[in-house]
Amino acid sequence: MNLEIKPTGATVGANKAYITGIMREWRTTPNPGANAEPLALYEVNLDGSDRFRRLVEIQKDQSPALLNPQTKKMVFGGFVSNNKYVVSIYDVSTWKLLRSWELGQTHCPNCVPASYGWLADGDRSFFNLDLEDDQSNSHDVPGTYLTAENGTDLGGIPMHAGQLQLPGYNREEEANPSLLGQLRDGDYLFRDLGLKKGPLPKPPIAPESFLVITGPDFKSKKQIPLQKVGISSFYLSPSGQYMAYVEERQISNYRAERH
Repeated sequence: MNLEIKPTGATVGANKAYITGIMREWRTTPNPGANAEPLALYEVNLDGSDRFRRLVEIQKDQSPALLNPQTKKMVFGGFVSNNKYVVSIYDVSTWKLLRSWELGQTHCPNCVPASYGWLADGDRSFFNLDLEDDQSNSHDVPGTYLTAENGTDLGGIPMHAGQLQLPGYNREEEANPSLLGQLRDGDYLFRDLGLKKGPLPKPPIAPESFLVITGPDFKSKKQIPLQKVGISSFYLSPSGQYMAYVEERQISNYRAERH
């Protein structure tokens, strides 16, 4: 009961979850009060045994830990000293550190990783880079970039990849499509934003979310309107058949509920 967890993170089937947690306990000496360990990544068994183990301490602004499609490796990134963004890859079975490297920002020096994930082969990763605080210069090229497991820069995907092309909608020109993952057949799944054509709605104006599936050549094959706003935290299942997301749903008193 002393382990407090956040209900987000990767799962291995119905057996284990990898989540951010903090261990708290009440101490009477030397000073009465609640004592807490630093935030850490925990492996929690979901078989009713209540077993769990502490894996590694969470870094500053650490992003969620994500399993590769084969559920053999785990990747996460976070800012360390000198504001460097370091990517770490672990072996899930032994929890040994396989690779650790600084994410190069040569394509967009003023960008930060907005999201990331694995490609279908389970060895390469992708990073969606967005500008930080609207600071930009001629050398900044936001977009989606690929890396090998050892951190080697494999270049970016075409800028047009994943762009919404649905009749009756205008895509959000200022936003870049975000790569959500690669399906087992080699297709890519993107999220893009768009507004219905016609008179603009009353402020605040919020674009709708769309899923765009492209082939390995990045040509659009299917576009799926989600008809929702305020969507974040997309998670593609290892099989590539299912996707989960979080929606900030506004209720009658103008507060937001997470669904």
